[in-house]
Amino acid sequence: MVSIIFFYYLVFGFYCFYQSKKKNVNLLFFLGLASIFGGLLWFGNIVDFFSILITGFNIDNTYGFVGISSAIWVPPAYILFAYIALRILLNTKWKLILISLIILGIIYEILLFLDPSGSISYHYPAEAGVDLIEDNFVFESPSGIILSITQVIVIIFNVIGVSIRGLQSKGIIRKKMLFISLGAFIIIICGFLDSIILPGIFLI
Repeated sequence: MVSIIFFYYLVFGFYCFYQSKKKNVNLLFFLGLASIFGGLLWFGNIVDFFSILITGFNIDNTYGFVGISSAIWVPPAYILFAYIALRILLNTKWKLILISLIILGIIYEILLFLDPSGSISYHYPAEAGVDLIEDNFVFESPSGIILSITQVIVIIFNVIGVSIRGLQSKGIIRKKMLFISLGAFIIIICGFLDSIILPGIFLI
């Protein structure tokens, strides 16, 4: 299931690149990037999966590779998703909000690397190689608090903002806006629950 999710994100990302070039729509290019970064949120799990497939054992997670190699992609994914919504919703002042998100992302990355063990917790299978290593964000940690703030901002713009714009529109634009809002809501909520529930992967 992890590999299906991972490769789906990648395929969808490159499909958006193709459509962006074909239709000359720049936002589709950024949606493709966001999708690829979204897929990389499971990079650590994918490496662990192939480690089991090839060696029969989980990857060495002494230094938190599984969690860190996935968690580092959260800011790029969220920032790009937010950028898409900001360009749809705002004609001006979107750059200030985007810069604020980038600053939050940088702070998050610094805090993550300063305290990786305090930022991510791990649950190991009872027998090595039987299941994947489960990683969960510690939302009470400094990096977890920054992540929560970022999630709230993305919900405000990508879910609430886009849905309001959709309700104010008509026809196909209205329908597409509401679908974008619903999709963002599902991604954010499932991503959050995946970070705190065992085994979170089944939420997808």
